[in-house]
Amino acid sequence: MSGKSAMSVRLVHAPLEGCDAEQSALAHAFATTLVRCCAAVIEGTKPAALFSFRPPACDCGNAACRKARLRETIAAYARELPLHGLDLTVLGHARDRVQLLVWRSSLVEGIVRDPELSSFLEASGYRCGSASELVGCFRHRLAAFHLGIEPRFPHEVGVLLGYPLEDVRGYISGGRETCRGPWKAYGSASEARRRFGRVAASEACCRRRFASGLSLAALLS
Repeated sequence: MSGKSAMSVRLVHAPLEGCDAEQSALAHAFATTLVRCCAAVIEGTKPAALFSFRPPACDCGNAACRKARLRETIAAYARELPLHGLDLTVLGHARDRVQLLVWRSSLVEGIVRDPELSSFLEASGYRCGSASELVGCFRHRLAAFHLGIEPRFPHEVGVLLGYPLEDVRGYISGGRETCRGPWKAYGSASEARRRFGRVAASEACCRRRFASGLSLAALLS
């Protein structure tokens, strides 16, 4: 699958150039899942997002063939997304789903440069020399969790997902939550609701643009 075909997906499913029906369906399912789960990252509101993808049913009865097509599809997006400011990596597999991480390096650099955030992460064993180094640490810990090697989920990832540090610390320490939205808040409830509102508005904008007929490439341009 070419990068051009992968990025040409629109909400309304249509055959992709150079792809057969099953390849087109797989790319469409992946791209629409990416927009649904990572809209705030696409819009530049959040640094990163975790999501899982379950491939659609396939007429091919060969399990090896299905896996190969899934790898090819994810690889096409992993090659193409960096040209549009995003990066994508596989964390692991759980039953019929693939666990993935997508991030915007320019925003992760902001985390690395923030003294309070980087100090917190370094105290938790993460390396913050660069965005790629920090994401690499998170990728390693998240992959270890999804593979069953590490039983503890690395809740510090909340920082990478754009959650305020006070909320990440509050969750890890078992504090008393004050508000709940896309994440649990432990500080000012009114400020948390404003943050939730900004994220929700950003996600709605991205999904609305996709629903209007824009391709994935156009969303990221």
